[in-house]
Amino acid sequence: MTIGSPEYEIKSLGLSLRVQNPLVAERIYRIDQLTQMTEEEISKIYMIGKGSVREIKEALRKNGLSLRNADSEWMPIHTAPRDGSWVLVYSCFSTKAPDYGVARWDEKHWLLASDYGVKTIFENPTHWMPLPYCPETGQ
Repeated sequence: MTIGSPEYEIKSLGLSLRVQNPLVAERIYRIDQLTQMTEEEISKIYMIGKGSVREIKEALRKNGLSLRNADSEWMPIHTAPRDGSWVLVYSCFSTKAPDYGVARWDEKHWLLASDYGVKTIFENPTHWMPLPYCPETGQ
């Protein structure tokens, strides 16, 4: 922020954000809804650019809030990577426990990882999501 640049305050439901872009301040009137949206959704819905979305993210961060992470949603299994990458899988129709686990595709089946290194077939997964980042490194 440059010295003397104006700030606009967005207030709603006891929350307050300060932003520099008057367009952002004009278009956003429910701060709580921002935390349920991804960057892409905010950009499309409010018709603002990436710089304004970054400004919103920073203002939310200063208030201990964040946007929804698009990578943390369950996706249909047919969209999962088939390159041997480990992912989290889930089955709505599993007849055996567990209903979820860490698995990878091996050309024919989804193989489930275990503590013992034994890989069993995970039958009928219906959904998947990427594994989360490690908390220490963010990678």
